[in-house]
Amino acid sequence: MTRFSRSTPQAKVLALLNALTPRPWNLTIFLQRLSAHLNRRMMVKMSDMPPEMTGVWMATATTDYIFVTSNADCTRLVTIVVHEIAHILLGHRQSTERGSRIGQLGFAAVPEQEAELVATAFVSRLDLDGRALDTSATG
Repeated sequence: MTRFSRSTPQAKVLALLNALTPRPWNLTIFLQRLSAHLNRRMMVKMSDMPPEMTGVWMATATTDYIFVTSNADCTRLVTIVVHEIAHILLGHRQSTERGSRIGQLGFAAVPEQEAELVATAFVSRLDLDGRALDTSATG
């Protein structure tokens, strides 16, 4: 399991994500809590993507959209969503050329490494059973 020094931005983001996590896990409730915390709408949309991309974050003035590859399984879907949320919470800038390009870039860019470490550490603590991924309320 990944551990961060308590004073790092990644540790602070992980602590916030853990504080917002419903038990049992439910993605819809998690996104509602995060939306309330950020005072912004969070929308997750499944999308067909090129093979080298699994997720991308796009922001408007009022809403953060997270697009996830339509072929993601339960655990991968949550990991991709949290990876993109980590970008938001870590203050990374969005880029139309950036996405979760797992494998192709090998997480070479520091922001990608940071977001993936947060997502992996967070998801490793969840009890994902595949039943609590109702995304109907997320858009």
